[in-house]
Amino acid sequence: MRNSIRKCAAALAILCLCALLGATALADGAAPEITKDLTRAVTIKAGDVLTLTIEASGDGLSYQWYMNDDPIEGAESASYTESDVPAERSGARYFCYVQNEQGGVSSTSCTVTVVTRPALTQDIGISEMLVEAGDTITLTASATAGNSTGMLTQWYILRGGAVTPITGETATTLQYTVDSADDGAEIYCQFTNEAGSTATAHCVLSINNPEPTPSPTPTPAPEPPKVTKDPTGERVDEGGSAMFIARADNTTSYKWRFVSASGSQSYDYNNLGGMFTGLVVSGGDTEILTLSNIPYTLDGWQVECVFTGPGGTATSRRATVTVIESAASLSVISQPADATMAIDENENFRLFIQAVSRNGGALSYQWYSAARNSMASMRIIEGATDSAYVPPREEGTRYYYVSVTVTANGVTSAPFNSAVARVTFTPSKAHEHVYSTVWEYNDISHWHQCTCGDHADEDFHAPYYTWTILRKPTATEDGEQHGVCSVCGYETDQPIPAGSMPEATAAADESAQNNTGANAGRFLLGMALGLGAAAVIGGAGYMIWRVVRGKEGGPADK
Repeated sequence: MRNSIRKCAAALAILCLCALLGATALADGAAPEITKDLTRAVTIKAGDVLTLTIEASGDGLSYQWYMNDDPIEGAESASYTESDVPAERSGARYFCYVQNEQGGVSSTSCTVTVVTRPALTQDIGISEMLVEAGDTITLTASATAGNSTGMLTQWYILRGGAVTPITGETATTLQYTVDSADDGAEIYCQFTNEAGSTATAHCVLSINNPEPTPSPTPTPAPEPPKVTKDPTGERVDEGGSAMFIARADNTTSYKWRFVSASGSQSYDYNNLGGMFTGLVVSGGDTEILTLSNIPYTLDGWQVECVFTGPGGTATSRRATVTVIESAASLSVISQPADATMAIDENENFRLFIQAVSRNGGALSYQWYSAARNSMASMRIIEGATDSAYVPPREEGTRYYYVSVTVTANGVTSAPFNSAVARVTFTPSKAHEHVYSTVWEYNDISHWHQCTCGDHADEDFHAPYYTWTILRKPTATEDGEQHGVCSVCGYETDQPIPAGSMPEATAAADESAQNNTGANAGRFLLGMALGLGAAAVIGGAGYMIWRVVRGKEGGPADK
């Protein structure tokens, strides 16, 4: 009998295990697991930004950050950032709780130490001391460390406008032997930690009967600049170049100016604006001024140099620029400009020069490039003979310029060389997803969408529909039901097959809302497995009862 009981009990245990495994099979997914945890301690300076981040695995995760066991409002992502952290936050304990439908898990707690600058607990307290040369003075000061793990102490002496640390004096008490040169010197102590420094008040030393300091020899007043060379006038063809030289003694800086023939207008070399289109000015702050691509509009204007020195200023004589108008001349309106961009940015970028030919003539262009900013290194770019040029998109920096000439009546002008343009292409710019908080949807699913079109949080509507019966089915005609997605609000109307709803059930559920989807399926499957397991267990119990009754001489079954 006992062996029979044991066999029946074993069978019952196996059946229970099968029922349990069947129920377990219904679980969808796994509980969260922390894959990258917080450190247990963080130290920052007061006013800095605190950033804490964890990583976790699992589906449908939600996050909540806590400080001192209190939830932080709005802190519901894998990272938590707090700006301008106050000193009062020192000692606060942070952790994150991650959960989904299968369970939840807490991260390690991180204790934050907020370091502030040292605070004086004892100042020097002596603003002035009358001492003798050779005396040893004692000064004391102290400060708190401001939650830091260490604090440096250093005594300084301010003598003749220069601050010098006093060698070896790194304790809170100073022992200093006064020197005869210390009359008027100031002594103070400075405390430093990770958050900054705090200094004490200064103690001024006054030497009793110090040695007299010899009076300095008076320095003679500097002389004003003295002009030694004035510029001379230049006669130049339109589009040509001219050079002007001016010199003066006792000069520290130069500035050339342009003055109209009448003297009513005057402009510094670096403030011409667009007055002389195409004019190239170099050496405007040196003794040699060079003008290139001189336009006819400069005819009759004058140049002068202003000299500045310690003793004042002086101005040279004016030199007139006479421009001979050419039958055809080149006028440059704009030149190539420097540019820096990622290799996948500004796909329409190009270098260009804008030039016109006055009084007729044909313009010709030739572009040059080099890996460094050196005219000797520049090489012709084959085929680059238009006013615009598209540089190859290769990471790194190259330098470009364009040469322009004008040809009229069989005569070609001297080339005009543009300014050198520095072009840098940096690596591709990584795209960072920015997802909208508004749900996008179609008739199948819903999602959050990035500005680039990428989808996040995408899921089917089906598990989230709430149904309302609009027209119940009959044995021969379909019914109709209205569904609303509880996540995004998408609405749909769908038929209820004819004969699928008994009259009694339809009448009872006419105004009820039916939830459909994966959760209902799992529930029905779980109920079926549970009822099946209960039936098997009941049958096994009945078998055991029969065996026992038979062995004990009970009534036999018929």
